[in-house]
Amino acid sequence: MKCLDFLFRHNKGVIYILYFMLMIYGLAMIVWGVVDRIIDSEDQSSTFAVWMIVGVCSMLNASLGLYGTKIDDKCLVYASIIFLFMTCVSQILVTIIRIAAPQKDAPKEKARLKKLFNSELPALMKEFQEIEIEWQCCGVLGFDDYEEKFDPLLVGYPPSCCESGKRCKNPYPIGCHTKITKAQYVEELIRAIIFITFSFCSAIVIAILTIWHEEYFQEEKL
Repeated sequence: MKCLDFLFRHNKGVIYILYFMLMIYGLAMIVWGVVDRIIDSEDQSSTFAVWMIVGVCSMLNASLGLYGTKIDDKCLVYASIIFLFMTCVSQILVTIIRIAAPQKDAPKEKARLKKLFNSELPALMKEFQEIEIEWQCCGVLGFDDYEEKFDPLLVGYPPSCCESGKRCKNPYPIGCHTKITKAQYVEELIRAIIFITFSFCSAIVIAILTIWHEEYFQEEKL
């Protein structure tokens, strides 16, 4: 009860803090998306666009809520809460779609890996081998991609496909495109869970404080 008493007595301060946190979160999403794009400039997936939109919408929504709270305009605060819930639902749908169909969302990345894989140029071949070593993967879609080049059962798979670092007949079971794509979506899923959890909790708390704080103070006066 003391916790609720504190929240209702300092409802504006709590709402300000939540909206400021939402604004900081939105800024973090924008920075995160930009850094991802700088680090992996050849990644042409829609992840960058999605998180830029999420970041901008979060900051705009936080600004709307802060302004509404400052001028005691419940309509703006309610609009902010509704928009927050809508953003959460949209993010859930986007996450489900992107997680359900990861292969279809990165065709250019797949084409890039295939170009490296099929190249006869030493520099490009080395680049693909480095990808295999870094991600512990083999081939583009799987180790059987090498069957198009030679018979792995006779000569073994390349050292970059093997945990031992030497030619072997038991390579990494997952292709590089599959593994990289999976890692990207796990990262995106984590970000989505953080955003959805924070947004829903914030919206619920803000709604409770906005709707019930007047009734609370009326009861206190009685």
